[in-house]
Amino acid sequence: MVRTPTGPPQSRWTVRDDSSSAAAQCSVGHPLVLHQWTQDAAHRTLPTGHCPTGHCPQDTAHRTLPTGHCPQDAAPQDTAPQDAAPQDTAPQDTAHRTLPTGRCPQDAAHRTLPTGHCPQDAAHRTLQTGHLPPTPIAPPQLLRSGPTYLIIQLNTNSIVGDGPVIRREIVYRASHSPWSERHGVNALTYKVWHLEPDTEYRISVLLTRPGEGGTGPPGPPLVSRTKCAEPMRPLRGLTASEIQSRQLVLQWEPLGYNLTRCHTYSLSLCYRYSTATGGGTGGNNATVRECLSVERNTSRFTLRDLPPFRLVHVRLALANPEGKKESREVTFQTEEDSK
Repeated sequence: MVRTPTGPPQSRWTVRDDSSSAAAQCSVGHPLVLHQWTQDAAHRTLPTGHCPTGHCPQDTAHRTLPTGHCPQDAAPQDTAPQDAAPQDTAPQDTAHRTLPTGRCPQDAAHRTLPTGHCPQDAAHRTLQTGHLPPTPIAPPQLLRSGPTYLIIQLNTNSIVGDGPVIRREIVYRASHSPWSERHGVNALTYKVWHLEPDTEYRISVLLTRPGEGGTGPPGPPLVSRTKCAEPMRPLRGLTASEIQSRQLVLQWEPLGYNLTRCHTYSLSLCYRYSTATGGGTGGNNATVRECLSVERNTSRFTLRDLPPFRLVHVRLALANPEGKKESREVTFQTEEDSK
């Protein structure tokens, strides 16, 4: 139907009856089109603000399909039954659907359906022909730690991706090391054995679903440190490299982590000697005892202000937060005073 009224040229108007092409059912599979398709090299844009009464689409925000790939049921229909009449009762907004140009193939890649005004789901979802492998959302939880072990809870109640989960594994490594180990887990808790004392470790969980490529990426890591262990043994090799009348220059084996078993430790040098407190042969003897702190990473120390020609008993004490080891006592004699 075309009506052309008389009057000035600026008041001319034309009405076209396009109900045959604009009355398609407004649904996910058959989007309603009330405007003529606009062709360009990238995509077609269709407004989605008009729906027949009672047929609001599941997502009214927008649908994005990659160029050249869209499901067959998402292709627009240019014709519809003559008895379907569009109504402007759906809420108006500025959202739109973007559909690719060209013919839609049978194998669609994916489409993204974000939440709109009348969605059927409550979140953004991506539909794909494949499945995402599962991965944990949260890191494992530490239950208990020791010098050579960490007991963890896998904490895999919440995951990203698709199940069902048929296998759980842990991957762990020392934070300073590029080498990692991987072990299967049959329970919700696991004890990681044979670790180094006072060492930081990173532990993650791997989840696997059925099918090829079903193992997801590692989840967020738990970063935890083992406790210190008691020193391995007492220090050895205590000798005097120089002996004088009033001082001793002492040395011993070098210290290392294999002995201290902890990065926090202390080393003390303890000595004693006897001295007469009374005159003559009938005087009493007094014992002088003292422990001196030795600097870390050193294996040499000088004892000063000693009495001449006297026996001096020396021992070394290695300690950390978990224990203490003392060497056997070694006796040295200072020289006579030349004065």
